[in-house]
Amino acid sequence: MKTTWNALKVLFSIATWIVTFLCWLLFGTWTLATLISDWRAARRTRADGHLRCLAGHIIEPSGVFECSGCGWVFRSDNYGLNCPNPECPKPQSNIVNCTTCGLSVRNPGRIGRP
Repeated sequence: MKTTWNALKVLFSIATWIVTFLCWLLFGTWTLATLISDWRAARRTRADGHLRCLAGHIIEPSGVFECSGCGWVFRSDNYGLNCPNPECPKPQSNIVNCTTCGLSVRNPGRIGRP
């Protein structure tokens, strides 16, 4: 009876280890796939050296931008990605709005999900 109980404990610990390993493997695969997807999307968005919206308009790197976190309007030379307001809750923007049509484009310099 004691050997059966010990065998069940060993089998349970092995099954627990296998399930834990498979969960970590799935998590790692998902994270790697997400990073590769973001990298490819950023590369595709800036294929010819210019940031383009989905309608094909070239977004100028310099201009007047409004921060999506605090609403501060400022002049910037890097697509308005970094808000200069020191009290801003989100100093790095996840999106860039097209200056021609207003469509949003993901920030090509931000890799990974927010």
